[in-house]
Amino acid sequence: MMEERSRIAREIHDTIAQALTGVIVQLQCADDALASNSRGDTRQHLQHAITLARGGLGDARRTVRALRPRELENENLCAAVETLIRRMTYGANLRASLIIKGSPKKLSDDWEASILRIIQEGLTNVIRHAHATEFVAELSYNRGTVRLALRDNGCGFNPAVTHDSFGLLGIRERVANMHGRVTINSELQRGTVTVVVLPLTDLQTWRIEDAI
Repeated sequence: MMEERSRIAREIHDTIAQALTGVIVQLQCADDALASNSRGDTRQHLQHAITLARGGLGDARRTVRALRPRELENENLCAAVETLIRRMTYGANLRASLIIKGSPKKLSDDWEASILRIIQEGLTNVIRHAHATEFVAELSYNRGTVRLALRDNGCGFNPAVTHDSFGLLGIRERVANMHGRVTINSELQRGTVTVVVLPLTDLQTWRIEDAI
């Protein structure tokens, strides 16, 4: 029961809370554009805020129905991450990119959803707290492992101080459920690097190009 409650809590956090973060970013951009008397940009940011809000509502409904993230409904994981990054950083003063290394493999639905949520949480933390101008997600498909590295050039934090926000806790729980390991290295004014390594042992995987 407790495990199921934790799963539902993570999903709510990863959908409703993060959708609202995106809406807030767009409304702040709209407010800045309005102050600059730029009606065109104001309207564009407001329209994007509406789109994010509707998407968040759809995510909440999917969570209740235990469905996959909407980005994965019609796209593979790599394309879904690109869509997620583009949607979350629209209009923000943040250059975000995805780097793929190795031959992408089709993973289980649960694993792909978890990897997408980890990237989403990392990017949300950067947008909300890091004051960064650059964010890079690097997804490496190696023999026997999948490695995910999230890097930003933000303000960082002191690793000696406990940082167990629900977002970081959610990342750790997701990685633990996949029998992986996660390390988070950060330094004040030098950004943060989060590295997740997941074992592919006992998972049936295949190259995406072989599945087409």
